[in-house]
Amino acid sequence: MLTQIAESAKVYGTAHRANMDHYLGIPTGTTKISTVQQSIRRLMGRGVIANSGESGLYSIEDPTFLAWIRKNEKI
Repeated sequence: MLTQIAESAKVYGTAHRANMDHYLGIPTGTTKISTVQQSIRRLMGRGVIANSGESGLYSIEDPTFLAWIRKNEKI
């Protein structure tokens, strides 16, 4: 989820969920929108991400953490 947000800020699209499935090693189409929504709520509640203003777009709050994710992402 965080690598998707760091890469494009969009997480609900079919292609982005397919990328998450691939990254997790599960069959494509396994990750449902409700699962993504639950993860978004948890990350927002912990102050890790914030809504970027447009519906469905998010950003990582801490720029240092964002840089670390981008440096270490494996997608």
